[in-house]
Amino acid sequence: MFQLSKLLVICYIICYSYASTKNKPHDHSGVLTQYDGKHIPYSIDKLQLDKLNKGEPVVIKETSGKAGTGTVIQDVHAPPEICFERIADLDNYYKVVPKVKSVKVYRESKYDNGTVNLGAEFTVGISLLTFGYFINLTKEPKYNTIYWVLDYAHTSDFDDNVGHWQVLPHPNKEGWSRVLYSTGVKLYPWIPNFIVTFLTNTALVESTTWVKKESEKYALEAKKTGSSPSFKSGLPDVSKCFHEDENGASYDISCSLEEVKEAPVVTEEESSNEATQVDSLVEDTEIIETKDTIENADSNNEIGNDSEL
Repeated sequence: MFQLSKLLVICYIICYSYASTKNKPHDHSGVLTQYDGKHIPYSIDKLQLDKLNKGEPVVIKETSGKAGTGTVIQDVHAPPEICFERIADLDNYYKVVPKVKSVKVYRESKYDNGTVNLGAEFTVGISLLTFGYFINLTKEPKYNTIYWVLDYAHTSDFDDNVGHWQVLPHPNKEGWSRVLYSTGVKLYPWIPNFIVTFLTNTALVESTTWVKKESEKYALEAKKTGSSPSFKSGLPDVSKCFHEDENGASYDISCSLEEVKEAPVVTEEESSNEATQVDSLVEDTEIIETKDTIENADSNNEIGNDSEL
């Protein structure tokens, strides 16, 4: 018992020292390979395809020390518009996403091609630990993708974190979607190994499980009420980019890139005085609406004060 208490005290001190804060920048500007919002290809074998057809997720993962990457593919009985809306609804993440305690959007920029860029502060709880991190998230309707990197203008409790969602019409089921989630995370040395294991195993599956549950619930309600989602996809028909045979299935991104037309280039207006990292997909488009609700950081934002240790 004494050793456990000692370990918790040490962990608390370390956590407080590394606490996330908006008051200072992250110690680097990215070490993991970042996503660009364009589609990610996949190739799965017959057994994995059978899992998808049974409604189960297919998980592809890789870990190395304190870093890990993973991809999950999940078929969802709901149209892409509904799935995309559920994923994009950050305000309600604390209600439906496992381990998420809160999400605070502190910056929002909208562009004339439909692209939206957000700055958001996440607080998540894993076991006895609470983590805070800041992300730059981009919604890209012409690809039906949502992707993010850390907001390196602020200090996060993860050394690095990148991610990507893509929501495509199912290749052969009308009214269904094929959702792909891919993420990479690099943790600091002080973080226990079981956290790394959780993030690269359980959390991967949970990430698409909640999307499937919530999207199918909303799709059923929409069918009963005759309502339709407010999100309008700009994705063209990419059905010919899916391939399936007796050996498995794949998605060809060279095909999809030919189908998706680039938005016209116009002059961009700066959305905020805060230094942000906005992907090249939105750098040359005009901002048509900006909402800046940047809040001053206070002691409650620091993970050392919020920790449940």
